[in-house]
Parts: sequence; C-alpha cells; structure tokens
Amino acid sequence: MEATAPSRGLRSQARARSTGDFATALLQSNPAPEQLTPWYDPSITAIPPTSNRCDRLFSQCKLVMMPQRASLLPMNFEMLIFLRANRKFWDASTLMELDVDVTDDN
Repeated sequence: MEATAPSRGLRSQARARSTGDFATALLQSNPAPEQLTPWYDPSITAIPPTSNRCDRLFSQCKLVMMPQRASLLPMNFEMLIFLRANRKFWDASTLMELDVDVTDDN
C-alpha cells in the first residue's frame, strides 16, 4: 500500500506539470506556418469593392419597410420599391394620363 501512495503523488505532479505546460509544449512542437497570401481569381479585380446602387436600393427598402408597414404584402412591397427606384421615369402627370378603370369587384 505504501508503495502506491508515492507513485500516485508522482503521477499527479507529472500530470499537473504537463497540463500546465500544454500550451507552451504545443507551440514549441509545431512551428508557426509561413504566412501565405491568399490566391484570388484575376477576374475579381473587375468587380467594384462596393456597389453604391445596391446600397441606395437597400436604404430605400429600409425607408419603405417601416414597423407601420409590417403586414405589407411582398408584391406591394416590390411595387413600391420599383416605383421608388424608377422615380425619374414617372411623376404625377404621368399618373393623370393613365386611363385606369377603377371598379370594385365586390
């Protein structure tokens, strides 16, 4: 019995020593890899880093989709965004020129 007690103490000391130095041992055992530059397809340089048109469109979407319009149907949302994005092609006079038959289906 007495022979096993010191061996348990030695094992626990060795385990404590090895667990305390695990990170250091790991770093020393594996040298740091060389920093490699990532390879990109050459055609990626043709893509602009940011698209201002997309940013503007999402800003307009944010202005249309407010909490008051949370129950807006997707089709109506798309129509509003389309009209806002193409505002330069229509105005109130264009709407007045339209001959729209407004009938109630009820």
